[in-house]
Amino acid sequence: MTGHIMIIPTTATNVIVRECAEPPPLKELQEIVGGPIESVPHLTTIWLKDRPWQAVAFCNEEGKVKDLPVNLAATKLWHESVPQMRGRDVLCGPVIVLWGTADFMDAL
Repeated sequence: MTGHIMIIPTTATNVIVRECAEPPPLKELQEIVGGPIESVPHLTTIWLKDRPWQAVAFCNEEGKVKDLPVNLAATKLWHESVPQMRGRDVLCGPVIVLWGTADFMDAL
């Protein structure tokens, strides 16, 4: 089981990518986004190194209500991965993207 976590802060200057042997626990995901999480709609695949990966992304469920800053880098990744979302919505606050082998993704 091999996976990766990408943490995209709203500044996008300090994107963190690290390998994981197993998916992070819910509490860790909530701490990263600063509250309750929700999955980013329709994001199921990302392209990295010219290859598609099964993926899932999470953001703060209350990001817009709490007036968190728009995350331009995460929104761009979302729109590139899910073209039908272009111009329809933005992501606010820190965003987490998880991807990896099938067994890693099944363990989420």
